Amino acid sequence: EESSSLAPVLRSVSIPFAMAQTFQTLWCAAFRPKYKGNLMYVSTGLLGAVAYSLSRAHAAFSSASVKSANHGLFFLPLALHFGWTTAATLVNLNGAV
Repeated sequence: EESSSLAPVLRSVSIPFAMAQTFQTLWCAAFRPKYKGNLMYVSTGLLGAVAYSLSRAHAAFSSASVKSANHGLFFLPLALHFGWTTAATLVNLNGAV
């Protein structure tokens, strides 16, 4: 039996969120001064993968029918991170071009 009404939502968000963290770790390794020129596309692609993964997590919690008092506490940081990585991907793509 579920102890929280948010448990199904957290379950559906967990895999895309874990993928976003994995891509962000790889992005940190690729966003180095030695990767300039055409290699900047690797960093841009990884950051785009972070944004895409967070978009899947964002879609999962946005479509949740259950909204509780803790909903914003759990998911506001996720929404902010999704927005930041989307904007940062566009900035990196502009810098790579």
